[in-house]
Amino acid sequence: MPIKMTKEYSLFSPGKLVVAAKDLHSTDDAPYLIELGSLGLILRGPTSRRSGEYLVQFLTNVNWWVRGEEINPYLGEKKKVCSLKLI
Repeated sequence: MPIKMTKEYSLFSPGKLVVAAKDLHSTDDAPYLIELGSLGLILRGPTSRRSGEYLVQFLTNVNWWVRGEEINPYLGEKKKVCSLKLI
């Protein structure tokens, strides 16, 4: 029986869009905030020095190293459904 081959890919590879899974606060001297749902682009994946962290450039033009649990893959804009209730 033939087997259908599927191509696997990572949702967290460089060039993929992600969104902040929660509010992210900087630990630098100048406090900074990336809000929940902010869109970003992965520039670099984990390295030997930064295991489990991704370099993400958020739309506010901020490059930030974030942990994998602090971002979610961007899967496209969710369509809002309007429902009307008759009274």
